[in-house]
Amino acid sequence: MGANDYVTKPVDLPVVLARIRTIYLPRDGPPAQLDVTGVPIGVGTCAYKEQAVNLRPGDRLVLYTDGVTETRNADGEHFGIRRFLATLEQTRQAALDMGLGTLVEGIEGWRGDTPRHDDVSILLVERTDPAGAEGTAAAGPTPLDRQPTLRQPHTGKEVP
Repeated sequence: MGANDYVTKPVDLPVVLARIRTIYLPRDGPPAQLDVTGVPIGVGTCAYKEQAVNLRPGDRLVLYTDGVTETRNADGEHFGIRRFLATLEQTRQAALDMGLGTLVEGIEGWRGDTPRHDDVSILLVERTDPAGAEGTAAAGPTPLDRQPTLRQPHTGKEVP
């Protein structure tokens, strides 16, 4: 795709991830963990398995490191995949920035004052609908030279 192309129909998005855990969160179905193989990208030579995910408007991909589910509380118990999936379900209808804030608050609340043992990295990706509110085609792609608005995950306040 060129710099000015944009998608107006479902596409297969190739996902090449190694050691980054990935959850496919369809807008109207249960979450599914994608199988990730290989060593971290950039470390040695390895064959990576490509997976294609057909993202429809409202579908999300959640990419995260193991530090998310391995975050421990004062009792040494991991946050775990079940709590992570439950939190994703609770934030499914929230805007991405607010959903991310809720995820981070849940993880940090679980951890409390326990020292961190690993990084906690999360990337949320959502396929949006190119049609406007009345179902008409969008005006076109967003210019690439426009700076994105950055917001703090916990508060949603704009970062200068």
